[in-house]
Amino acid sequence: MKQKINIEDFDKKLPFGIPDGYFETFPSRMIAQLEQPKKTIRFRKSLKIWISIAAMFVGMLLVGKFYFMPSHSAKVLSEVSVDTYDNYVLSQVDESQLIDIYVNNYPSTNK
Repeated sequence: MKQKINIEDFDKKLPFGIPDGYFETFPSRMIAQLEQPKKTIRFRKSLKIWISIAAMFVGMLLVGKFYFMPSHSAKVLSEVSVDTYDNYVLSQVDESQLIDIYVNNYPSTNK
C-alpha cells in the first residue's frame, strides 16, 4: 500500500548553512580581490602571438599568389601543346589535300 507523505512531518531546518560572519566580511574580501594587480602578458608570449599572426598572413599571401596568379610553366606548357597539336594535324593531312581545301574554300579575289 502506498502511504501518504505529509510535508509537515519533515524538519524545516535548511540542509546547508552559511559560515559565521560571511556577509559581514564579504564587501572587504570583494574589494581586496578587485584591487589585486592585473597580470601582464609576458614579452615572449606576446612575441609568439605576433609571430603566429604574421606567419598566417604570409601563408595566406603565398597561397593567393600560387592559386590566383598564372605561372610561367603553364604558359610554356600551353605553347608546347599548341605546337604539338598543330604538328599532329599537319602530319595527318598531305600537301595536295591542303591545296585543294585552300582553292575550294578561298576563291581568288583577282577577278
